[in-house]
Amino acid sequence: MRGKCVMLAVLMLGIGCGGAPSGPPLYEVSGTVRFEGELVPEGEIAFIPEPADIESGSVQSAKIEGGEFHARVTSGSKRIEIYAQREVPGKIEVLEDGRMVPVVESYIPPKYNEASELTANVTSEDNPPLSFDLK
Repeated sequence: MRGKCVMLAVLMLGIGCGGAPSGPPLYEVSGTVRFEGELVPEGEIAFIPEPADIESGSVQSAKIEGGEFHARVTSGSKRIEIYAQREVPGKIEVLEDGRMVPVVESYIPPKYNEASELTANVTSEDNPPLSFDLK
């Protein structure tokens, strides 16, 4: 009996782990993000399919670290949203449990995230590095 259970577990594991990935293919995209001339130290960048390309995939995002990002994105025209937060100097919030934490603010203006008009076209070939210089 124990041997059958082990064999069944091995078969089920093989079924769940094999095969090609589903969904549209993803392509490498990388680049830099600056805000007011400075590299964005930490943040997030989102690649949102334009309405005409909505069938080409879902939203993909990547972390921004040291002003750079590396993402795997479906091909097509994308609207770009960029988000970042930073501590507000000298401001502390006291939590209900008494802990004190720094207050943070989203400092990237909405014209680069919720109301963004930034775009990029991702192809299935080598994509040149993207550069976003936000003001």
